Amino acid sequence: MQDDHQPRSTFRPILTLGFLLLCATAHLAVAGPVTFTITGTFDSSSISFPAGDPTLATPFDNGSTFSIVFSISSLTPTPTHYSVGVDASTTLPITGSISYTNGSVTATTQSPDNSAGLDSPNSEGFDIGVAMFGVYVPDDVLEFVFSGPLLFFGTTEEPILVPETVQLQQQTVGVGDFEVLYSQDGSNICCGTANIVGNPTLVITPEPAPFVEVSLGLLLLAGIAHRRVARVWNKGRIPL
Repeated sequence: MQDDHQPRSTFRPILTLGFLLLCATAHLAVAGPVTFTITGTFDSSSISFPAGDPTLATPFDNGSTFSIVFSISSLTPTPTHYSVGVDASTTLPITGSISYTNGSVTATTQSPDNSAGLDSPNSEGFDIGVAMFGVYVPDDVLEFVFSGPLLFFGTTEEPILVPETVQLQQQTVGVGDFEVLYSQDGSNICCGTANIVGNPTLVITPEPAPFVEVSLGLLLLAGIAHRRVARVWNKGRIPL
């Protein structure tokens, strides 16, 4: 009778380890970086730049398609700036580099000034804006603004994001307003501009934290060990 209970005590530490790792994995799965991917199409007829400075058309030189890819710290990021009231919004710092692709040409920037702005339901401005600095030359700025659904819960001080895929809309623009603006501080003329056609797509994807991947690996090893111990024990048992 004593032998019948021994394998259970052998398995118990493995099962306990698995349970603890599952709890840690569930918690840390939301702790890793979160990738934003925005893809869309320019309205070719809206692209404009001053005749005196064609470099201001650089972001639109390679076709009408574009994509923006960047990451923020987590699904519960700490804003660099936030506001409350009618124009409530939250500004999220971008982690690492941000890449901008026009057609088949990709440019990257890792400026500390890069940021993404999200509006609250009370805001009268854009729902999401992306500002990129030093994209092609050190002193340039490329800005996008989009309309769309609410992208966070909680408050502008403590926003909570959720993984999702959403369709953005064209920003409502008035005379002299544009959805895309490109400027260079060294240029005496402003600016390269464009609007967007159709509905750009935004995908918010959490990246697993490194410990999550290690935890999953340990769970796999624990499962293999469990099966091997069970196999050895069963071979030593007397067949019924």
